[in-house]
Amino acid sequence: EVVYDMIYNPYKTRLLKIAEERGIIAINGLKMLIYQAILSDRIWFCEEIEKEILHKIEDIAKKEIERRYRI
Repeated sequence: EVVYDMIYNPYKTRLLKIAEERGIIAINGLKMLIYQAILSDRIWFCEEIEKEILHKIEDIAKKEIERRYRI
């Protein structure tokens, strides 16, 4: 079972917290947001972003959300 909540802010919604408590894989929308931006960049500028950089972007975004909203 998997619960996917497309919201990325807050990082863990009530739905995701409940899913985790029940042992269900819980995924938020942060990766979707990042990949939409990456694909837009690819479409407009015809450039690929390395996967390593994608992981760094995701880590930075997660930390910033956690910092701003004290998760």
